[in-house]
Amino acid sequence: MSRKCRSVNGAFGTVVLHRLSHSIATHVHRTARVMFKVDGPDILIRVGDVESLLSGANVLLLNPWTQHSYAHKPRGRDPLVLELSLDTDWMKSIDERSLISHPNFFAAPTVDSTDEVKSSVRALTDVLAFVLDPTEAAVESNVREVVRFLIDHCVNWKALSPCEAIGGLQCDKRIRKVLAVEQPRSVEEMAQAAGMSRSHFFNSFKQATRVTPAEFANMLRIEKALRLMADTRHTVSEIGLLLGYESPGNFTRFFRAQQGMSPTEFRRGND
Repeated sequence: MSRKCRSVNGAFGTVVLHRLSHSIATHVHRTARVMFKVDGPDILIRVGDVESLLSGANVLLLNPWTQHSYAHKPRGRDPLVLELSLDTDWMKSIDERSLISHPNFFAAPTVDSTDEVKSSVRALTDVLAFVLDPTEAAVESNVREVVRFLIDHCVNWKALSPCEAIGGLQCDKRIRKVLAVEQPRSVEEMAQAAGMSRSHFFNSFKQATRVTPAEFANMLRIEKALRLMADTRHTVSEIGLLLGYESPGNFTRFFRAQQGMSPTEFRRGND
């Protein structure tokens, strides 16, 4: 059976090669993401309130805590996309100034690619597409080349004040308390933990993080789902139950809306 995705995890984070065959709902990540179009038609990714074009000539840069989504429009061959999710500690080992959890890490949502970056993207694509069991080392050397480009040309260094990071010193202590909990919770449970009314918590949370409490809860939920998916001891149905989905179908719909593929397709890409 054909695969719609292939991923490799390492100290650098995660690199995923996948075909976009479904729409992806509005969602956020807590660290920076980088996307490249490998083949297929150019696509539009909504980043915040603006639609940004992703083509073979540019790179899409997604800041942490920035809402983004993708509306799939079938046009023959689905676009093949390479996506990098960068690890915070690994990035700091490359450049100690790299606060990739900062909401203003990248200066702009897109940047023109270079021949060197395109070469690294082709090499990463070949490893994920053709190597049966790719090693972390085979992937990391090319990820480093891309990261050097990002550091030299894309990072908004002047805006990276630690105080302005999500959950930083300027953040309300009650909101920081909610952000510190990794377990997905309902909006009502988060408001109760913060000691606020639901409406007050909603407004305070969005002002502090730029996202709604529900989007934050979904972020935690999909992060936990991805961690559990890497553990082959759990079936997809069991993972859904652990996340509060009594129906496997409801879990599959949530996962596809967040990732653009079903849990089974994602797990097959990690086998």
